[in-house]
Amino acid sequence: MFLTPVIAATISAAILIGFLTTLMDSIRPALAVRFDRPAAELPNFSRRLHLCWIPLMPITGWLIDSWGVHGIFFSGSLVLSFGVAWLAVARRLQTLALGVYALAWGGAALTLTCIRLMLEAFPFGNGPSPESSLCVGFLFIAVAALLTQGLYPRILARLGYRNTLLLSALFCLAPACIASFLEPSALPAAIANPSPERLLHNPRLWLLTLLIFFWFPLEHSLDVWPRPFLAELGYTGKAITTLIVGFWFWFLASRLAMSWVLLQGFEIWIVLILALIPPMVLGNLVGAYAPSSGYFGFWLVGASYGPMLPAFLGMTMDFFDNRCLILGIMLAIDSLCALVIRPTFERYVRGHSARESMRVPLIFGLLLSAVILVLALIRYA
Repeated sequence: MFLTPVIAATISAAILIGFLTTLMDSIRPALAVRFDRPAAELPNFSRRLHLCWIPLMPITGWLIDSWGVHGIFFSGSLVLSFGVAWLAVARRLQTLALGVYALAWGGAALTLTCIRLMLEAFPFGNGPSPESSLCVGFLFIAVAALLTQGLYPRILARLGYRNTLLLSALFCLAPACIASFLEPSALPAAIANPSPERLLHNPRLWLLTLLIFFWFPLEHSLDVWPRPFLAELGYTGKAITTLIVGFWFWFLASRLAMSWVLLQGFEIWIVLILALIPPMVLGNLVGAYAPSSGYFGFWLVGASYGPMLPAFLGMTMDFFDNRCLILGIMLAIDSLCALVIRPTFERYVRGHSARESMRVPLIFGLLLSAVILVLALIRYA
């Protein structure tokens, strides 16, 4: 595989998606200094971003199905760049929201078009399939998100708030620059009859929606229970950091490996096996007190979770012939979970031990496996 313009456009967009997912939380301390307020008193801009994505994701998906990828991809990059630049130059906290709204539209457009382009950019593995292609594409998203979360605050401290965000805004133009050299015919075209009504009456849509609804709480819980659990095992400071780094290493490694392991025609069964591993491991970890559990069981959970999201979205595109409207609905559920379920789980964790809290993702994991089994039987039939 060599770097074609489509691959370059897809990779640049994937990096920007990962950057966007952690941007508002990464710049929050710098915003507090810029506007001379305690960070706790700042508006929750990440929450506003997710609130905007709930309606924007399905609407943008329908627009992509109706108009094709090229125009939405190009405009998404431009609007995202404007949003980041606005965050850099805004002098009043009240006007900062305009940049967040621009990030919401640009992020929705770039996310959905990028996921659609991954099928064209990464058609390799054991037979091209949406699941394999998305496992490769989402690797870039995850790496960018982790690097932004870890390195961006240091870059802000070195270059300053304004300079860092203005440079970031320039980088956000990369997908648009690459897309300007592409003919619209080189990118996926519009769907002839993107009828939302017909899709909404399909029972498979509701099964996939239920699948995603059970998955995203598991994904969001990864920011909540691992550190308290490792602390209960007796790990401290640097040891916890090392184990967390190992967790994300195996998370990324399994995502890349799964792009080759997902045999065409058997993807959903392999995903079912992966989905069954975390509930069993979490059940053992709840009753484990040996420090070695922090290595083996904890990392096994990370390796199992790695390919889940791209595989689930790939199954969605496989069941519904690559419709971005369906992807938009799935990602809107992610934002809904971030707004409702994650804060609820965080409050639950504060009132319970880590082991008691881990029973929540265990239950969600079992429910998730049950839905995948039903979908696998439908696919087999």
